[in-house]
Order: sequence, then C-alpha cells, then structure tokens
Amino acid sequence: MKGRQIGIRGVVVDTAKANFTHADNSTNMTVVGTIGDGALSGYGYIQNGNIDATISGNALPLTALSPIIGQDVDGTLNTSFAIQGTLDNPNVMGTVWGSRGTL
Repeated sequence: MKGRQIGIRGVVVDTAKANFTHADNSTNMTVVGTIGDGALSGYGYIQNGNIDATISGNALPLTALSPIIGQDVDGTLNTSFAIQGTLDNPNVMGTVWGSRGTL
C-alpha cells in the first residue's frame, strides 16, 4: 500500500508505504514514510492474535505536531516504540527525544 498526505488530527504524513506478507499463520509487515525532512520506519509481525513490532522516527519536524500540541513548536523529534502483546490489549513502550526544540 502507498499513500500521500495522510492526515490524522491535523498531523500529516507526507508519504507512506506499507508491505504485508503472510506465511505460516504469521503476517509480516514493514512500513516506511516521511514527515517533512524526517523519516519513519517500522517492522514486525502479527501471529495468533499477538503483535510484536518496532516503529522508529528520525528527525521528525516538531512543527508537524503543532495541531495536536495546540501551539507552535520548532525543532526535531526522534522516537523509538515497541508494540507487543495481544491485539486486544497491546503494550506500547517507547522513547522520545528531541533537539533544538522551542515553544
């Protein structure tokens, strides 16, 4: 799947591409995308109602998050998230750090 200008609550992903493959009762997934000059990537699998995935963001522009923060912000953001557990109740753990951020 591919998409451009995908928006959720005012935050827009400029480009996104997702690949899904299915073998032996497991669905493998990879995702890549861009927000401004920043990059998103992720990979993982779903098997027997469980998910194990990792999503990372590098140099994501904070200005893209202004709609959900509620004020103008500047700088860049890096992220790393792990999603594990059942699809009905996944556990999300992550780290977010930034640079040159201003409000």
